[in-house]
Amino acid sequence: MERQGCDVAGIYIPSWAEMQAQREAARPVEAAWAETTKLKLAREAQRRKRRPRAIAKAETVEPDPVREFYAGIEGLGEQLRFVREHGLEPEDIGRRNWVGAHDDDAEVVRHQAVFGRSPQEHSRAVGSWGLTQALSTKQFKQGYEAIALANCFGNVLNTFLSITWSRVGITEPAEVAEAHRRYLELLRKACLSCRDEDGKRCVPYGLVWVIENGRRHGLHSHILMVMPKARKPWLRKQVELAVETISGRSVHWRLGTRAVRILHRHDRDVTAQWRLFQYMMKGMVVPKERRLIDPEQARVPMPVQQAARVKLRSQGVVATKRFGVSRKLDRKNVAAVREHYGLPPSALACGETDPHVLFSTEYLEAWDERTRPEREAAARAEHERLKQELQTTLVI
Repeated sequence: MERQGCDVAGIYIPSWAEMQAQREAARPVEAAWAETTKLKLAREAQRRKRRPRAIAKAETVEPDPVREFYAGIEGLGEQLRFVREHGLEPEDIGRRNWVGAHDDDAEVVRHQAVFGRSPQEHSRAVGSWGLTQALSTKQFKQGYEAIALANCFGNVLNTFLSITWSRVGITEPAEVAEAHRRYLELLRKACLSCRDEDGKRCVPYGLVWVIENGRRHGLHSHILMVMPKARKPWLRKQVELAVETISGRSVHWRLGTRAVRILHRHDRDVTAQWRLFQYMMKGMVVPKERRLIDPEQARVPMPVQQAARVKLRSQGVVATKRFGVSRKLDRKNVAAVREHYGLPPSALACGETDPHVLFSTEYLEAWDERTRPEREAAARAEHERLKQELQTTLVI
């Protein structure tokens, strides 16, 4: 194959066709390595399953008199009365703390009223309902699919907005969740009402957001959105006014600190978009054995942090919804939109794990190629209009 790339400062940069040919040539080797890796992972999983049983057989457990006495009591109500009178809970003797049985016994009714009759009711009773310690692989997929779909329609998420709620006096999880929800609603309405001189909408609405719990400043929001660079002053004014409306305090409430930070990139800067998304996914602290996608579907099994090129760091415990996307980019609409417009599935959905392919400009280039005839026709029409206007002016 002839070289079609270019030399820059003595470094040869291959063309896209050459890169594709190299990737196709490497597929058999990668497939063989993938099969070997799958077998190795399967053997390792079997070994981990057998190990706890071997340890359990080897260890001798001393009998617990409390557990033995509890097991000898007949009747659920009598068992619950025993643990209540002795200041214990079923969890203290290796039993689940919630009881789902339907019983008219007063002890059972009392216990269910305190601890609930299902895992959900029990989580709400002990205050652990909704607590999350990390982003999930499913949320990573949802964010990736949302950004890819936005790029397929020519929109690049080029703006990164951070709001530190503690700097305007909002620190409680419920208050932060409500403040974050209110700001997203105000931002949506502002984008819908923003019009240019011709009365057309000039600010598209598409975003991905995450809430993190930092060690220094507590709960804060990161929002990656579509925003033309020319509208940066408009966005700064909007977010400062919205945060002041929600909190009742200025974003400069504390001297030397800002509650709002905006990072703008060019409207078609896809590289910055993916880097900012990778930064938002740093809280995806997952076990090493969890994979990015189904190993049977993936061409090369790879840990999620390696495929996503993310340096994982814990972002604290969050008691509210941790991650989300705008409604039009939600996973419920992605499949329907792709089917309606005939868009092919994303690289992630096809089992790709190569970061160079996942975080590329392919989706935006596909949009440019698909809309090129319309843009060329519009350019020709504009040229003819200007030409006709010039001829009219010369005749006069």
